[in-house]
Amino acid sequence: MNKQKIIKVFISEDDPYTRIFLNDIFLVHSKDGSSYKTFMASTIDEARDYLAENKPDVALLDLSMPIHEGTRNETKAGLTLLKELRARADWKDVPIYICSGFDDQELKDEAKELGANGYLVKSQFLPKELIEMVNKAVKIN
Repeated sequence: MNKQKIIKVFISEDDPYTRIFLNDIFLVHSKDGSSYKTFMASTIDEARDYLAENKPDVALLDLSMPIHEGTRNETKAGLTLLKELRARADWKDVPIYICSGFDDQELKDEAKELGANGYLVKSQFLPKELIEMVNKAVKIN
């Protein structure tokens, strides 16, 4: 009997429909050899609280999110969180990807400079590509 590898994926995303979509991608693609357990946050505060106590195998951070529940989105909130996580010694090797609706080269460059492993434009990737990216990041074939 094969033991399944459970890949813990943290997703920060304020849009509830996008959260469901991303969660469903991982649910549908759980198969022999690997499965995915997702953890979600809809604000930067929720993300900080969760990540202070938990370390996923990979993190997907929305670029534009509210800091607190009920506040407006901050355009670079995900980059702020990325910078905070990369400053922690225990997060040096965790793959972190920025997910955004903005296809902007300056934002992509800034994310890379701050330590992102990649930058996904939400309207420009297929579910299979997301799974392949996560598997490669955690070295699962």
